[in-house]
Amino acid sequence: VGSLLQNVNQDISGATLPSSTPHRVTLNTNYTWEFDAGSLTASASYVWRDATYYSIFNRYYNRAKSYGVTDLRVLFNDRDDRYTIIGYVKNAFDQRGSAGISGGRISNASIANDTSNPLFNTVNQTVSYILPRTYGVEFQYRF
Repeated sequence: VGSLLQNVNQDISGATLPSSTPHRVTLNTNYTWEFDAGSLTASASYVWRDATYYSIFNRYYNRAKSYGVTDLRVLFNDRDDRYTIIGYVKNAFDQRGSAGISGGRISNASIANDTSNPLFNTVNQTVSYILPRTYGVEFQYRF
């Protein structure tokens, strides 16, 4: 009985480079209000990333789905520019997106050669997710 496991040359002509998102859209807006005490700036940004492969082998198990993330930020600068207070929320709507994916077919000889095994031709996949919603406050003082 021959082994189903064997080294095979693969043609990767036309494959996309790993982690090279084919399309990305970034929108940002901000507005500043001036007061006697200083200025207040509100900012919002949205970044959408298209589905992309994270391996030179463009297989379905190496492909991350598209996703979008919204970040919000508020800055207060005093009129003498001595300090800045920053409040922020990253991934404001707690979207799930993939920062990386790697996968491969199970290649254990006892499984790969047994077509009746329920694990035959299955894929192990590891997914790294983007950070969930995070928020914070930063204080900067200049002297």
